[in-house]
Amino acid sequence: MRKINYAKVFFGETRLKDIAVGATKWEVFKYKTTRLIKRLLVASFILGAIVGAFKIGRTTTTPIFVQAEDKSSEMYQEKIEGLKDAVMSKLSQCEGGGYKESDGIIIMDTNNKLSIGQFQWQVSSVQHYYKLMTGKDISKKDAVILALNETEARKLAKYVAFETKNKIGKDWVNCNKKHNLDIQVDMIKSME
Repeated sequence: MRKINYAKVFFGETRLKDIAVGATKWEVFKYKTTRLIKRLLVASFILGAIVGAFKIGRTTTTPIFVQAEDKSSEMYQEKIEGLKDAVMSKLSQCEGGGYKESDGIIIMDTNNKLSIGQFQWQVSSVQHYYKLMTGKDISKKDAVILALNETEARKLAKYVAFETKNKIGKDWVNCNKKHNLDIQVDMIKSME
């Protein structure tokens, strides 16, 4: 079949019709029909290939359903607790001045009150924060014993630092300035 050349015919600026030069109506009909069939075949081949690939993909792959445990939040909490403990260790080292718990540190503070233990607690502060933390009163003797017990003193200091608005700066002014501990506390709190 020969290729048909079309000429565009205008009357003034208006297009009249595409006219096939030197072709009969039958040749024009065959040409247009053949061209339409070729386009339909190409389009259906492409569409068939896409649908076939999708169906093959669905039949050859089997979905696997897995019930996963969410341990990320536990790990995240453990890391946050580790950061809190690091801040408490800095505070203990700064306040304790290199002494050990067994040394039973008792120092006269600048306000003429005794500061006791690794965290240099004053008796009135231990009584105040212990009541806030537990809702129970504590005697002066028990406050001194708590301040000398590094584990209990650390637990109370951690409560003050991370659970009260005072953070570290109100009760441990010098060590807070030296190590920027309140900034670290704020950063850790923002992660929770």
